[in-house]
Amino acid sequence: MLQVTLAPYHHPFKQPLQTAHGVWRCREGLIVTLTDASSRQGQGEIAPLPTFGSETLSAAIAYCKALGDRCLRANLEHIPDHLPACQFGFATALQALDNPTPPIQLDIAQVAHLIPLSRAVLPQMQALQAQGATTFKCKIGVQDLAQEMAIWQALSQHALPTTRFRLDANGGLTPALAEQWLALAQARGNVEFLEQPLPPTQFDAMQTLAERFTVPIALDESVAGWADLQQCYRAGWRGVYGLKLAIAGAPQRLIEFCCTHDLDLVCSSVFETAIGRQGALRVAQALKTQRPLGFGVQNWF
Repeated sequence: MLQVTLAPYHHPFKQPLQTAHGVWRCREGLIVTLTDASSRQGQGEIAPLPTFGSETLSAAIAYCKALGDRCLRANLEHIPDHLPACQFGFATALQALDNPTPPIQLDIAQVAHLIPLSRAVLPQMQALQAQGATTFKCKIGVQDLAQEMAIWQALSQHALPTTRFRLDANGGLTPALAEQWLALAQARGNVEFLEQPLPPTQFDAMQTLAERFTVPIALDESVAGWADLQQCYRAGWRGVYGLKLAIAGAPQRLIEFCCTHDLDLVCSSVFETAIGRQGALRVAQALKTQRPLGFGVQNWF
């Protein structure tokens, strides 16, 4: 029997994060602490992201309340698939309980740093480059197209030859706008990939774009859920798969599928706390991803 302790948190961003899904001002979630009969403890984090198809925070809280403050380990190993953030949170807490490991430390070049698409961020970008940062991520599809392109080109012109950009549209572009971004990215030659240019319902159109341009396309919202990931693979997607690990469900199932099928992966944050970050980094380590990890978000808090 395990004791279950929950600690809700409410962490405002330093500045609102604007995406095609809207404006995000605060990260809320739950820290889970499991204690066994020997008083050993393991912590995990439930960090829902309903705009990407996970459960809501209220649904997660309702599940945890129904679970109670004491439960059998078996109960935590059979959480329903419609609660992927809960699956991740409890699974990583169990992992930390059973197999505690030192915190994973990342070098600055091992992560992609999320920066606002703004000329004002140029000094910050240059400072990070001077420290060794090589990859930056910008949200697009939020402002006027010409304005966004002009701002990004201004940033791009100050990038080092080794610097690469990830342009994330969060499904907010039309096929015509995606073509313009891909053409610009191809001309600049320093874009690692264009992330989720179209909504998940336009899978075939993204396949067509991926065949027409040399700049890779990464699926994100399209593969946020376990069933969606399998469906996109069966449908023939062989581009980049962007995985938000804290909402991807049971980690071991994900690790087995991705490693068996040798997917081109990039693992990303959902703005979780240090506890969820360590759980996600342990999963990313098992996935043996080669691309910089999308966890350069600490500067947003």
